[in-house]
Amino acid sequence: MPGRDMLISHLLFTDDTLFFSPNESNLHYLSFILVLFEALTGLKINLANSVLTLIEEVPNLHQLAQLFNCGVDFLPSTYLGLPLGASYKCKFVWEPVVKKFQRRLAGCKSKLLSKGGRLTLLQSALRSIPIYFMSLFTIRASISCQLEKIIRDFLWSNNEAEMGFHWVKWEDIFHPKREGGLSIRPLQDMNKALKAKWLWRFAKEDSTLWKNMVKLKYGIEAA
Repeated sequence: MPGRDMLISHLLFTDDTLFFSPNESNLHYLSFILVLFEALTGLKINLANSVLTLIEEVPNLHQLAQLFNCGVDFLPSTYLGLPLGASYKCKFVWEPVVKKFQRRLAGCKSKLLSKGGRLTLLQSALRSIPIYFMSLFTIRASISCQLEKIIRDFLWSNNEAEMGFHWVKWEDIFHPKREGGLSIRPLQDMNKALKAKWLWRFAKEDSTLWKNMVKLKYGIEAA
């Protein structure tokens, strides 16, 4: 609640758990709990796939990592495919998106597809690869231009070496099919629509963790 501290000890995802520890003693308690869990259930926890991530200065971080027999990571890092501790304005944050997009729309694929097949692949790539990032972050203008250039080159290319002639003005491509376009949405417009979803959820959802965190940080009262 605004004006009060909110303590979050852990977050649970589909097959992943994120623990937060404000001090070293909590990590020792957590280690004991995990040992007891293994003893009581007979299940073995694979800590080799876990890491301790440094948020503030910790003098004996590597010793604590040995306590769990796990690795050490530092911010900025990546968790569940999203960047942690880095601004969305940093170019390297978007590099994985650009590389995946380039691989999906590799030039050699355009030679094997008709114009209709290229459009289907384009729509599939647009709905899957950048959506995850664009639903949470504001896309850089340079990145949207770079992705749209990849789209143009793939759509009009004749082969890997020749990009081909652009028969239709790029702005017309964005129009719906009933208006003579290809219904390819501008990336920045998609980005705005996806981010607007969070405004709707903030107004409609009550007592969710993320909403309470926003209210606590920015002092925003629910309407």
